[in-house]
Amino acid sequence: MRLYEKLQQLRKEHHLSQEQLADLMKVSRQTISKWENGTAVPSTERLHELASIYHIPLSELLSEPKTSTVPTASVPNEKESSNNRFREKDSLLIWKGTVIFLTFLVIGLCFYGYYLNKKISSINVNYHYLPPDNADSIPEEQTLSSDYTFIFQHAVSDSNQFLFQMSAVPKTYKEQDTGEFILTIGSESRTFPAELIDGVYRSECALSPDELSQEQTWFLKISNNGSFQTQKLYEDQKFGEEILPQHEIISTPEVSFKNNTLTLKGELTISIGAAFDTTSSLPVLINYPVTGIVRIRQGEKTLAELPLDLSDTVQAFQQIDQIPTDEDAESGYAYTDCSYLNTPIDLELRIPNRTENVFYEIEFTDTCGIKNTLKSAISF
Repeated sequence: MRLYEKLQQLRKEHHLSQEQLADLMKVSRQTISKWENGTAVPSTERLHELASIYHIPLSELLSEPKTSTVPTASVPNEKESSNNRFREKDSLLIWKGTVIFLTFLVIGLCFYGYYLNKKISSINVNYHYLPPDNADSIPEEQTLSSDYTFIFQHAVSDSNQFLFQMSAVPKTYKEQDTGEFILTIGSESRTFPAELIDGVYRSECALSPDELSQEQTWFLKISNNGSFQTQKLYEDQKFGEEILPQHEIISTPEVSFKNNTLTLKGELTISIGAAFDTTSSLPVLINYPVTGIVRIRQGEKTLAELPLDLSDTVQAFQQIDQIPTDEDAESGYAYTDCSYLNTPIDLELRIPNRTENVFYEIEFTDTCGIKNTLKSAISF
């Protein structure tokens, strides 16, 4: 029995009306009514006063009545029992629903973790190059394909080349049609025959770092019985900027020359770059230098050779937790010179003649096994 029910019962047992009890306690009848219908609770002082009027201890007023005193107290109210059953059913349903939700959540996270792992492990062999923005300026009736992409597959370290896959979807296809991709770099052109597979022309090509760093123009050519049509796909595109880390010599040691002896003393500072793939939902660091060497050369002759310690730089790249962004990048790739490499140099080199130039040659090898070389003349 609740407090408000007990207050009502005790008043009736003592044959008091709400008005009479209100006069005894010097409160309004409405206050007594609120206490007995549960919309208000008496203060501690009023509870002591009620216990005194009913000649019972305060603890008895606040506790459940004994069975011997109020036999009906042990008989549950039918409405309250019904509510309790509904509450028990609701609690059970909530508990079951929570267990089911957590089960599916764990299963979903496991599948997502597997997918994410596959995504990360294969992302370095799946970089897409979409059509340039100026492709829309080509009249629709003059285009041969409705869609085309270039995908960087992987680096072929033994031959120091990058492997690409090209694809183009022809708008129409006639029997005996043949397709090929044409690459133009400067005044030189290369042709790559394409095979029609499931309605898509596909081909592959291997490009050197030198070719990647130059402006390229790509065409799709479709021939049939001696006649052909050509569509320009990319123009003045440098795919190497998306894959090859960019480095720069910032400063070189002081130089002095006396008695045919070249002295180099100070620090060689290089800005070390990295390439990121930001086309996926999870941006990933894809390429950065892992080893390096600096040579001082005169013509074809190597005068001195020093290894570069890239351990701190590699660790810095691997611990990057915030991918840089470039709002102007159309390809979706971003770059950062996030590390400066300082190498102390203290050398005295014998130069018997000055007929050939002396220069620094700095060679990096990246995660793809591709070598990247920087050169800087030494003036003296």
